[in-house]
Amino acid sequence: MLSVEQTIAMYEELLKDKEEKVPVPAPEELREPVEVGQVRALLFFPTPERCVVAKEVEPDLFVVVPLTPHIRLCPKDGLAVKVQRKDGKEFIWGALPSYAFIRREVLENFSVVVDVLGKEEVGKILRFADTYNRKNLPSYKKRFLRLVMSRYADLMWASFLKHTE
Repeated sequence: MLSVEQTIAMYEELLKDKEEKVPVPAPEELREPVEVGQVRALLFFPTPERCVVAKEVEPDLFVVVPLTPHIRLCPKDGLAVKVQRKDGKEFIWGALPSYAFIRREVLENFSVVVDVLGKEEVGKILRFADTYNRKNLPSYKKRFLRLVMSRYADLMWASFLKHTE
């Protein structure tokens, strides 16, 4: 098993290539309309990012909360999310204490649905992301959170530009 520092270093290395911050289009046959509660895989290559569509804040603009398989890099008092893929396999992901705003067309064109969560669980995830005090995180967890959110930065920027048109 990799140490926490090795995991972060590997993730940093992956993101050195600017291409890793641009998702690839989802195959047409896998595209589905966006709905609150969906767990989606944003198709970054070679490692997708998972997120929960937590809320539609305005028409076509959604709040998404990132999920990570690296539970050790989540807050100690964080929130675990059980995700069941369509093939029946179950995974435990950690919700990260942050969120991004992403437009409908970005989610529909550059991600695929992995699972759908219940309204109550989505509410817990959104409250956690919105209210968690990130100042209390150890520095290595803050570093990891910044790295994950850097993958969402361009999507948020493009979403805001398009949304203001």
